[in-house]
Amino acid sequence: MRPEEVGPDVVQMLARVAGITVPEEDIQALVGALQNHLRGMEVLDGLPLDESDPIVAFDPRWT
Repeated sequence: MRPEEVGPDVVQMLARVAGITVPEEDIQALVGALQNHLRGMEVLDGLPLDESDPIVAFDPRWT
């Protein structure tokens, strides 16, 4: 899904699927948060990761 495709209807549908209730006054903030998240994912989509292996272990000292 592209960031510009996210609207209140998408956030409400995701909330229903997740089984949570989102107050109407929080919907617009969540639309913006989801759009920002998807924009960040678009940046990752542009990286040449075909030859990269996923990390299968994580050590908290790495952060």
